[in-house]
Amino acid sequence: MSRLRSSAIRIRSSTEADSPALLALLSELGHPLSAAELADRLSAVTANPDAAVFVAQVADTVCGFIALQIEDYLHMPGRCGQVTAIVVCSEHRGRGIGSALLNHAEAWFRDRGVRRVLVLTASHREGAHQFYAARGYQMTGYRLVKSLD
Repeated sequence: MSRLRSSAIRIRSSTEADSPALLALLSELGHPLSAAELADRLSAVTANPDAAVFVAQVADTVCGFIALQIEDYLHMPGRCGQVTAIVVCSEHRGRGIGSALLNHAEAWFRDRGVRRVLVLTASHREGAHQFYAARGYQMTGYRLVKSLD
């Protein structure tokens, strides 16, 4: 599949109308949600000025999204941006959509005074690790998780 011209990829803020596409993309990412769960989470994100969800649209099709969060840490100078989720639908991967989403996220972070960007990705997603490394991201440690259920 060939790369798209950057002008063919439109990055915009997510809206409620994007919910069906977001549900499908989240399922592809391995995080299926109900429509009600998604609505609650999107509502929380849109209420937070330090969080955002952007979608990538090609023609009339939403084919990817990126979710962002800004945090202040006691142990690090400056604000830190986090890419908490990014996915491009499987039939559109390798066409520059993920790069367009990441470039948009980095610009959004810079506009808000963010000095570092942290990417959260599962250890088994080797393709994602290569994607980030090719864009200048470096592995600097491990993320350990414990469920409190």
